[in-house]
Amino acid sequence: HAALALDLLVLLWIWTQSGALWFYEVRVPWIPHFGAALSLVVDGLSLLMLLLTVSLGMVAVAASRYDAPERPGLYYFALLSMLAGIAGVFLAGALLLFFVFYEVMLIPAYFLISLWGDPRMDRNAVATRFFMFTQAGSLLMLLSILGLYFVHGASTHDYTFAYGALLNTPMPLRVGLFLMLGFFIG
Repeated sequence: HAALALDLLVLLWIWTQSGALWFYEVRVPWIPHFGAALSLVVDGLSLLMLLLTVSLGMVAVAASRYDAPERPGLYYFALLSMLAGIAGVFLAGALLLFFVFYEVMLIPAYFLISLWGDPRMDRNAVATRFFMFTQAGSLLMLLSILGLYFVHGASTHDYTFAYGALLNTPMPLRVGLFLMLGFFIG
């Protein structure tokens, strides 16, 4: 309970801070040749989603103590790795980093389903189906991210994955709809 209270206080403190586009931002060059950076940002929506993730994560850990899973070390590693990936998705300030965190989230989710899913179901078949559908969606999302990267670079001569820079990318309506459809389906 103390950790949840501390998380809540930190999130409320961030909420009260003023800023332009983001409440808080950390940016470190990652692959500068391609305009990729490790960019973590907090805005109002990501703050709420992060609070929800932390809260539900604590509920999941507390609930799993009463129904002790087999191989608890691996279970908690997979659960906390998935929560870290989810938090990264909500904090990513660059689309390439968003994609990486999304993929990081899916790997432990696969193992949680295949090892600790509903025993009445064929866990491996369900986990494999989950993996195939999410990878197909991930491929569409990656293609849309790369498409937006190249459209932005061609129109501004600034090749970057930074979300703030990509927000107002000039492009034809048809290209925008096509990219949006790829993100939506992905």
